[in-house]
Amino acid sequence: MKLWLSCTRKQNPASHAVTCPGQGIIQAGFLGPYAQYRDNLLSPVLEEIDQALDMKFTENLFNQDPGFARDWLMHTANAQPAILSTTYIINYLYEQVAGQSLIDCSDAILGHSLGEYSALLLSGVTDLSTAVRLVRRRGELMQSLLDPTSDYGMMALMIRPNQFDSLVSYFQEHRVLANINSFQQLVILGEKSQLHSVLSEVPGKKSILKKINLPVQIPFHNELLSQIEPELTGLVDFSSIKQPRIPIISNLSGEKVLDAKQAVSNTIAVNSKPVQWVKSLSLLQAENYRVLNLGPGEVLHNLNSKFDLENVSLSSLASFNDI
Repeated sequence: MKLWLSCTRKQNPASHAVTCPGQGIIQAGFLGPYAQYRDNLLSPVLEEIDQALDMKFTENLFNQDPGFARDWLMHTANAQPAILSTTYIINYLYEQVAGQSLIDCSDAILGHSLGEYSALLLSGVTDLSTAVRLVRRRGELMQSLLDPTSDYGMMALMIRPNQFDSLVSYFQEHRVLANINSFQQLVILGEKSQLHSVLSEVPGKKSILKKINLPVQIPFHNELLSQIEPELTGLVDFSSIKQPRIPIISNLSGEKVLDAKQAVSNTIAVNSKPVQWVKSLSLLQAENYRVLNLGPGEVLHNLNSKFDLENVSLSSLASFNDI
């Protein structure tokens, strides 16, 4: 594996930002491509994850049966630690195989929704055991809030960029805005009857080009999730967290954060507030960053391609060779 990313700024003056994916990735065998490392390089990492969760969790990450993956990952309490663990392992293997730290050679890190917990982990704020337990419990708490009498829906809306500001304001006013993903895409969430009513009165002629129903039952980034924030805060030992090795760009504000306590507090607070991805990527764009998108999956890489910056997929260990 070639050492493509120089930490010497004279050789490589560009700024780099690492991104970590959130949910919405359904694929069989997240760790299947790395089975050759299972009993050697990955053994201590897999053991730490399993011990943290008190179960043989990681064996599921090697299961390449599509039917199993579809059913298992539909439970957010499984999907969240699975995706975080895979992101961590892709980065870990790169460090072990290339003998170089992607994080220490970068200038900022950020994650989309769940991915912000991966950013806390990779930047050194939390350790692996804490991060895995935190997102596992986050998923369990989200599932516990499901009301069988409620019928939640989540939609990705493809919009006209010139209607971006008015639509963001409109959906915020009606308290259904979940993700501000790009100038072309917003995600809204709420009870289906509420969404139908809100969409029927959208301002601007043909401002919404396409509506895509997402297979989600959990009210992500909805005020309902404010109920889980105190318990998540209580799971973090603030006396043991460490300052981030590089700035974390917050989903809550779209700004760089260098204080560990503030970074964790922001990550937990955004559970009940919209993800400000446009602000985050606009900051990187304005400062001419090169964006390096860790896996698993290509969802975040595809989303970030909507911005005017160099956008690189690192969805798997093999992709590091393509830089």
